[in-house]
Amino acid sequence: MDDDTASQELFCSAEENPVKPKIYFEREAVDQFYFDKRYDRQQQEGPGLLKKATNYLGSCCTCSSKRARKIVETKLPVTEWLPRYDWLRDLKWDIISGITVAVMHIPQGLGYAMLANCPPILGIYMAFFPVLIYFFFGTSRHISLGSLSVVTLMCGRVVSMYAPEAVISTPSLNSTTIETIENATEIPFIGGTDQPETMTTFQDIVFLPDNVTSLPQYTPTEVAMAITFLVGVWQLVMHLLQLGILGVLLSDSLVSGFTTAAAVHVFTSQIKYLFGIRIGKFSGRFSIISTWIAIFSNIKHTNISTLVVSVITIGILVVNNEILKPIYSKKLKVPVPIEMIALLCGTLASRWFSLNDEFGIRVVGYIPKGIPEPALPPASLLSSLVMDTLPIAVVAYAVSLSMGKIFAQKHRYIVDSNQELLAQGLANVGGSFFSALPISASLSRSLIQESVGGKTQIASIVSCFLLLMVLLFIGPFFEPLPLAVLASIIVVALKGMFLQFSDLKRALQVSLYDALVWIAAFVSTAFIDIDIGLIIGVLTALFILVLQAYKPHACLLGNVPGTELYLDISKYSQAFDDAEMKIYNWSGGIHFANADSYSKEFYKLVKATKYSSIQYVVLDFTSVSFIDMAGCRAVTTLIKDLIGEKTDVLVVYQKGGVMERLNKCQDLSSMSHVYLFATVADAVTYTKSGLLHNLANGEVNIECR
Repeated sequence: MDDDTASQELFCSAEENPVKPKIYFEREAVDQFYFDKRYDRQQQEGPGLLKKATNYLGSCCTCSSKRARKIVETKLPVTEWLPRYDWLRDLKWDIISGITVAVMHIPQGLGYAMLANCPPILGIYMAFFPVLIYFFFGTSRHISLGSLSVVTLMCGRVVSMYAPEAVISTPSLNSTTIETIENATEIPFIGGTDQPETMTTFQDIVFLPDNVTSLPQYTPTEVAMAITFLVGVWQLVMHLLQLGILGVLLSDSLVSGFTTAAAVHVFTSQIKYLFGIRIGKFSGRFSIISTWIAIFSNIKHTNISTLVVSVITIGILVVNNEILKPIYSKKLKVPVPIEMIALLCGTLASRWFSLNDEFGIRVVGYIPKGIPEPALPPASLLSSLVMDTLPIAVVAYAVSLSMGKIFAQKHRYIVDSNQELLAQGLANVGGSFFSALPISASLSRSLIQESVGGKTQIASIVSCFLLLMVLLFIGPFFEPLPLAVLASIIVVALKGMFLQFSDLKRALQVSLYDALVWIAAFVSTAFIDIDIGLIIGVLTALFILVLQAYKPHACLLGNVPGTELYLDISKYSQAFDDAEMKIYNWSGGIHFANADSYSKEFYKLVKATKYSSIQYVVLDFTSVSFIDMAGCRAVTTLIKDLIGEKTDVLVVYQKGGVMERLNKCQDLSSMSHVYLFATVADAVTYTKSGLLHNLANGEVNIECR
């Protein structure tokens, strides 16, 4: 064959004649003792627990300028990155992104404060005071902290319980009940008091579960302050306990199902503003069902003018987002602030045409001007909210951390999970003194902040400066803003969360376990309650994690003739199943939860092969990641049972930690009919060579071609 022909055959297409690289090797087949000696295995036995504790305490008590600087940079990250900030290159981009995000903060802050059943201005407070604190302590450069629909919705549930204008226990709701309450001028406060509470609108009623009979009265702002304070305290406690890893408990499937269900609650809460109807605020289990019953019972009372405002606003937002935005985004670096434009147009239209007075369209109402005076949360309320605020603290932190890690991975820097707990905890505690709601990162704002060029949290400082102008001078301008406009902005923003239904379809294709977590989180959150849904979601995820650890993958391996490959005989027909030798592979840990299954799976697999003349069993530990005392006992019991059946046992391992624990339980090297090897190929070669019982003199060449 000439060179041209050979060259043509070598470079032909993969479909016609694929060229595959080949592996050739030749070495001695050795046992584990010789393997460790030949390749000079290093003994890396770490210090004991007492020694580790002593070293840690010693390092904590060491005082030096270098250590002091490290502590300051760790706990106050701004001192580490700000001196290296490139003012000429990065400042302009941080200013642009800061202005853009500030414009987004205004409609989202005003709107999401409604979800918390609080005055709209609290949504601006939470985008100002806590963000200033996070600037100094946070490690993420790109997340935009402030209002988040899920977090404010969870706060709203608590606020409605402790700060109602009037409270009645949940009745069997029907249209007659609603009309009776709506037409009443006074409704008594159920709670052992003889003083009636004067009602002005039906919407102010909060329906409590039947087992709740009394509640003290607080203002929504006071409850919000207490919630934010305790959320911050919880996060600081988690920081002290080094529970930054807590965020990993909320898997992607759990967060997706939970936030999708939360979107259902958010959408439900905005219906009354979109249609201009009056319904009560329901609390407790299955409250969403009672809410929808009330909605359909009152739909005939729709305010047509309010509905028109909602339809126009939603139409403008949808046309922009779905049609215009894909076109102009190719030419404009900075997005068009369509939500802010809708806010301005709605405010001006309401002011010019007196929408509230002439058409009965509900508006935002009084917005205070200036910065609120610092105040302490009501101490009498704190003890009642301790457990209610824990889920809020976990969700707010987990969402922010996951978002921060996404941007950190993209831009190649590190987000410290424990430091984030400190930063958000201090931000919330500090913000609580200024009437702020609990903060969390918003995906939409964070994506915008990063996409328009934001480099650091200086963008957040720019945003805070503009929001300060709103607080000092512009706030009262939005008093005539129709609530229907804010509700429309919120509903349109839910599109991304509702699209997470596709995550369920993807999970069903990839992993049934992930799909079960998604369904459990969604169903329990949507139909039972948000807090209960989060707990059920976490418990389901943990149960599935234990279930997977309980029964790892176990199989028998067979050799592919002419190669060094050993594959699962149940999946590869070319893998040779040797009648005299069984190679047992276990992938995962061997521990108290699955120790009994280790031997049961072995005998089950062997029985399925229908071979009875087994002389050798290879226990492949190369895929075993962990073993505890129960696992050690299970392995040694199986080995002793096999020896009792006159079977030689060949143990294959490379992970030192696993075999060190196993040898501490039972010295395998001293047991007769037990042989230790580094690879399955070495073990099989020794059995085929007939030198297994004479390892001291047996050195066999193995050649794979």
